Amino acid sequence: MTDTRNDQQIELCDGRLLGYTEYGAREGVPVLYFHGFPGSRLDFPLFGDGDAAFETNARIIAVDRPGMGLSDFKRGRKMLDWPDDVTELADALQLDRFAVLGFSGGGPYAAACAFKMAGRLAATGIVCGMGLPDAPRMVHGASWTLPGKPSMMRRLLLMLTSMGLQREPDRFLSQSKETFSEPDRVLLDQPEPARVFIDTVKEALRPGIGGANQDAAL
Repeated sequence: MTDTRNDQQIELCDGRLLGYTEYGAREGVPVLYFHGFPGSRLDFPLFGDGDAAFETNARIIAVDRPGMGLSDFKRGRKMLDWPDDVTELADALQLDRFAVLGFSGGGPYAAACAFKMAGRLAATGIVCGMGLPDAPRMVHGASWTLPGKPSMMRRLLLMLTSMGLQREPDRFLSQSKETFSEPDRVLLDQPEPARVFIDTVKEALRPGIGGANQDAAL
């Protein structure tokens, strides 16, 4: 599983830093990738061998949402603020048209871009997108994130998660797999996907739990 990357940041008009990394063909068709929850720009290799991006001539630009990874926290942000950040990034990278791809918790953000900036999008993709807290079977596989629960409960769980990741990452992985579906458990039984999963959640929480908690609330 290839995950060679090039971590970068741009400064947005409000002074915040937005972090991203690139995978695949550097001169290929641009695809802005939105990570899962809680996750970061590091989770794209969960899709498999990085050669697939080269074979399809895709330039994958994986972006950290505010308060996670390399991106600064934005107080009071809303779901429809995200397309504005994406527009600034696309302008900085001189991308006139591009696709967006949202994975799991990134799915709603891909939909927000389709709603607000359709004129610049060549395509919108959502892979196993996270739904509303009361959607059928929503809590299956996402129960440890406590979707729809009070902020204080989420904060406590996210703090414990962050501590557990630092002290006993293997135990965190084992406990997480108990809530996942069988195909996900099979995937995370493999060393490389397991490493990527641990790394992306660690990176999401590295700046603190504020960004992940805000993401859950949204």
